[in-house]
Amino acid sequence: MTESEEISFYENVYSTGCPACNRKEPQPEGLDIVLETNNFRVHQDYALPIPGMMVVEVKRHVRSMTEFTDDEAIELTDVLIRTRNAMKEVGIEDATLVQEERSSHFHAWWLPIYPWMKDITGGKTRNIQSIFNHAKKNMVTDDNIRKVEEITRQIKVSLDNSRLGNSRN
Repeated sequence: MTESEEISFYENVYSTGCPACNRKEPQPEGLDIVLETNNFRVHQDYALPIPGMMVVEVKRHVRSMTEFTDDEAIELTDVLIRTRNAMKEVGIEDATLVQEERSSHFHAWWLPIYPWMKDITGGKTRNIQSIFNHAKKNMVTDDNIRKVEEITRQIKVSLDNSRLGNSRN
């Protein structure tokens, strides 16, 4: 592995350099893009095998939403709502939206909230890194990756059936 390669939980090279700009295709099924719009892509997080953990990334290489065009700013809300509705449709009742500006490329995560997470965090979202550490250490199993693939498929179908500009359906 070179310093600039990002490796997925499938143990394949996900990208070289910026993961959003330089994603290698094709990716394994669990990392399929479930929604692509003019300005955004949505897919399962490549590093964390938490079923239904969706990454919403802007296509243009910008660090902060303060750099968004008007079109990107408007479209982000629609993409976030459509993605969350699809997650809910496949049985993910609770989720937390996470976005921080420490990355060189803007992205946000929809983190599903599963019962096992409360044991790890004490129910506090400020302990989110402990969830990520647990996932990397304990969830890279064939059974769990099959769950990731199935949820990803279901979310993609739900999003394929929704319409842009109608985020309530």
